[in-house]
Amino acid sequence: MIARLRQHIRRGAGQWLRNLSGTASVEFAIALPVMAALLLGGFAVTSMVLTYRKLCDTTTQLADMVSQLGASGDPDILEKDLQNSMSAVTSVMYPASTTGLTITVGLVDFNAANTPIQGSAPTAPTTMWIYQLNGSTLTKVVSPAPTASETNALSVASLPPTSGCTGTTVPCYSYFWVQTAYTFQPAFGGQYIGLSIPMTSQVFIQPRNVNVIYCTTDGTTPC
Repeated sequence: MIARLRQHIRRGAGQWLRNLSGTASVEFAIALPVMAALLLGGFAVTSMVLTYRKLCDTTTQLADMVSQLGASGDPDILEKDLQNSMSAVTSVMYPASTTGLTITVGLVDFNAANTPIQGSAPTAPTTMWIYQLNGSTLTKVVSPAPTASETNALSVASLPPTSGCTGTTVPCYSYFWVQTAYTFQPAFGGQYIGLSIPMTSQVFIQPRNVNVIYCTTDGTTPC
């Protein structure tokens, strides 16, 4: 009798353990993709936030560099000065790849009426010139460009015109406009599912040493 009871207990325990093992396997199969998605998703979000912070740092560092161009009594800068500054600041993005990075620098000049002056074509109505660095190539472009509402906000907050500044085509003070754009792609699977997230950051800053900046391509030809 006792031996038969033990046999029934062992048989029942074995069946219960097999059922428990099957249940755990099913639960694990359901939970694994969810946990993997959460892990990879958390990694992607963290990487995206860090990349955006790097992009903002790149923008502010470049703005600080270009604001120091031009010296008191010598407000002229060269096109190559812009290119050197824009090329140097790309290292701030490390360890993120700079493949999807585009850097744009423009100059906004205001006349005595606090109105933006448009430079020679090609450029936007609100700027004297806009240069864009894509990879190692520097190009004069029309867009992207600061909007009219942004330049209007600048004119309200700007310093009053310098002494002797008159007319609608004479610049009284300048602002550098710096914008960086980046296309973020998650490290895991982004290239396969076509997921890309555009990021932008921009800064307006006045020159530190002069009121007005003049840019030339070769020392004589205006930018």
